[in-house]
Amino acid sequence: MFSVIINFGLRQAWLNRYILTPPITSYKVIHSLRDILYICAPFFVPVSVGESVQIVRKGIGPSENRTMPRNYIRKTNKNSWTQENMRNAINAILKENKSIRKVGREYGIPESTIRKRINQKQTQPGNLGRNAVFSQEQEAELVEYIINMSQTYFGITQMQLRKIAFDFAELKK
Repeated sequence: MFSVIINFGLRQAWLNRYILTPPITSYKVIHSLRDILYICAPFFVPVSVGESVQIVRKGIGPSENRTMPRNYIRKTNKNSWTQENMRNAINAILKENKSIRKVGREYGIPESTIRKRINQKQTQPGNLGRNAVFSQEQEAELVEYIINMSQTYFGITQMQLRKIAFDFAELKK
């Protein structure tokens, strides 16, 4: 995006110094200042004289410093509870004799998850995401090999590293 500084003259003091951020070259017909104002009025950002000099020197506009807001909305409620909440929920069920459904609603934990934990069918929390190719030990062994390679000044490229990991996975299959 390019920036153009427009001076409108002293008679229109409120329009004296503005920075124009949208690319107006995409419009076919611009006959007058009125056309520019009509097209770009929502995008005008007032700047002072000192700011406009800095903008011209740096080649950036004030709108380019802004970032988009992060508006991610989580689409699942999987694993949205903590281990402490789970312990408190199980204690409330076993010691205070509360119902599983009521405790699940109270602590924000799915009823089926609480049932699995109480019946000892699932003692460790599940792993969200993809299944791992290597176990922890295999991964540590591969990392140790790669570190030894780098310490002996035998550098490898990313593609060579992928090939080593693939061969290691085939070997340990």
